Amino acid sequence: MKQIVIATDLSERSDRALERGLELASALNAECTVVSVVDESLPADIANDVRRSKEARLRDYLDAHKGGSASVDVRIGDVVPGILGMAADLDADLLVLGLHRQREFMDAFRQTTMERIVALSRHPVLLVRDAVTGPYERVLVAVNFSKACAAAVSAAGRIAPGAEMVRLHALHVPFAGLTGGKNSSMAKAVRREAESMASVWKSDHGLGDEGLEIVTGSVHEVLDRKLGSFSPQLLAIGAHNRSGPGFHRIGSFAAELIRHPPVDLLVARG
Repeated sequence: MKQIVIATDLSERSDRALERGLELASALNAECTVVSVVDESLPADIANDVRRSKEARLRDYLDAHKGGSASVDVRIGDVVPGILGMAADLDADLLVLGLHRQREFMDAFRQTTMERIVALSRHPVLLVRDAVTGPYERVLVAVNFSKACAAAVSAAGRIAPGAEMVRLHALHVPFAGLTGGKNSSMAKAVRREAESMASVWKSDHGLGDEGLEIVTGSVHEVLDRKLGSFSPQLLAIGAHNRSGPGFHRIGSFAAELIRHPPVDLLVARG
């Protein structure tokens, strides 16, 4: 990992993203650039004053938090394309964001800035939820044997090379209540099919055999149980490109986790 880009609006929610991004850059010996965008709808003189103020505050923050080697880039523009454009210009290996401030009423009707960035980013995006207490030690990757999930495994491995990683697949058995449950012949056939898919998936993407668990149940219940028993500091998922507007162009499961991440969340595209 050569280039980490941290996007911030200087809010308290962004502080954790700054801390995590700087920690990763130091641990991985990567270059780090802190970026921010000033709303272009402001009058030009005010926008320039805000830009200079943001630059000064960010440099003060970096000096105070041993991030002096990081670069600062503050521009005037539209926030979402501005951040994505800077990440593209820098050929970022990782884009780090803080969480969006919850506005329950407004968020029910529109995507947040954070969600729009994640939905449109070509780069892996790390959403930082928790305070930084050290490097990631336990990583959980939710997989469905897709190219996007392979990208999530790879990105998680680069971010947390020394962490214990579990790759988790939720196995859905159709009509389980009518066919005899987990030990029925149908359940066994579905599991054999999943194991065959897993073998092809690992081979196609150069992934090892370690840390893959196939657990019977719905995605939500399987993930919730593993989050409780494994206590990961990082959850990684693959996001799938879908056409059309709306919240779920990256998949409803990914969209739900992005809006309410249980821990720090890494989102990668195939």
